[in-house]
Amino acid sequence: MIFEVTRALSIGIDESNHGRFPEIFVAVRTYRKSDIKPKDGLSKCRENGEIYAILEGRDFRYITVSSEMGAELSLDETKVLVFSSFIRYFDAATRNPLSRVIIDGYVEDRLFEDVGRLIYPISLPLIIAETKADKIYPIVNVADRVANLLHRHHHNKRNEKLAQYAGKRLDLSLEDYLGLLRAEKN
Repeated sequence: MIFEVTRALSIGIDESNHGRFPEIFVAVRTYRKSDIKPKDGLSKCRENGEIYAILEGRDFRYITVSSEMGAELSLDETKVLVFSSFIRYFDAATRNPLSRVIIDGYVEDRLFEDVGRLIYPISLPLIIAETKADKIYPIVNVADRVANLLHRHHHNKRNEKLAQYAGKRLDLSLEDYLGLLRAEKN
């Protein structure tokens, strides 16, 4: 299959187990124009396949938010930390600034200001946050499917599949960000 690509880098972000722990956030990277264009008829299929087959050559990273971290951070602080961590990672890993971030779910605009402060001097990309973005944008749909599989692998203790994706996990540096997040609010 041939895809029309661009130099513009975008990521789609979704989570699994929203509001409960562990909560798994996934960001999938794309240069494909078709991945960021709204598309009718995307379904939230739940499969038992391999994550790399779902990705079709795209890269991804994931962040696991533990119950301990959830106790330390508010929901808004968690979102800011997760989104800024993904932006920083993909900016550094590709040496190509993100042009667009598409997030499944409503996010208040004020949180993007906090993200901008945390990623400085990186420029804040265009951020689109929409309810049901996983049924609208192909890249977010892929992130949703990957997040669902990672969540199922995480809860299946006898499943060694999660270990094969350990290199794709980003660890949040709570100490680095907690003071900055709270100082910005004062």
